[in-house]
Amino acid sequence: MPEHEHLRLHATGDVEEYAGAVTPFLEREPVQRNVLLTVMAQARGGGAGWTRTPLFWWVVSGGEVAGVASWTPPFPVLVSSLPPGAATPIAESVLERAAATDTRVAGVTGPRDSAWALARVLAGRTHAGVATRVRMIVHELRKVRDVPDPGGAMRIAAPADSDLVHHWMRAFNADIGEAHYPEGNVRSALERRRIWLWVHAGAPRSTATLIAPAGGVARIGGVYTPPRHRAHGYARRLVQQLSVAALAEPGVVACTLNTDAANPVSNSIYGQVGYVPVGEHVQLAVGHDE
Repeated sequence: MPEHEHLRLHATGDVEEYAGAVTPFLEREPVQRNVLLTVMAQARGGGAGWTRTPLFWWVVSGGEVAGVASWTPPFPVLVSSLPPGAATPIAESVLERAAATDTRVAGVTGPRDSAWALARVLAGRTHAGVATRVRMIVHELRKVRDVPDPGGAMRIAAPADSDLVHHWMRAFNADIGEAHYPEGNVRSALERRRIWLWVHAGAPRSTATLIAPAGGVARIGGVYTPPRHRAHGYARRLVQQLSVAALAEPGVVACTLNTDAANPVSNSIYGQVGYVPVGEHVQLAVGHDE
């Protein structure tokens, strides 16, 4: 286990060991660290179609967990906020793992400063460049506002909707510039009845996923409306209704969702529902020419 000054890095492929060490740290900021919590839950449940066995890290400073990271190829490395000096030992351990498994490190996702710190070390060790793929605004909601009703109602996506949902989620991936389609995640969400549709005039118009709560926070993702159905308020109403449903679940105190900072439309409509920006995360690609 490498050390860096006062920091000590722990690495494991055992998700239960990782969960035992880091859960209190992650749950102290369940909105900012919600994706890390969700990935940990997915790993504890048997994975989500990842191409390699996940690996997990946590950094201890002064006897306390001070930062965490997880890597579930082919997805980027996920990081929480990291203390100064933690990026170097984490990057070195990631690259050791990458070399041992012949796996490419696609990039880094997490709070802006920490993600950049890790990405710069990874890029420096591999003589690569770093490019920002997406700037994401992290939003939190505790009280839902009413929004106009476009007509129709939401319902859970059924097995018969599978082809449509996969088609829409591939289009969603293309819209956000995501190269890897998480088919396993989508299939699992369908099976767990977590994907919802807004249906108007007898036909689906929009979709969103209500991800299982973690740390008392529910997350909404995969919000997509085909171009021909946009500007009618379907997605806004669906997110609003899902937020109401999520906050009614036992133990849920808040909802969160992430938006592309470059998309003023999505940032505006979720603000109308009551979502408030609370942070900025980035998804960085490692390997691009600078």
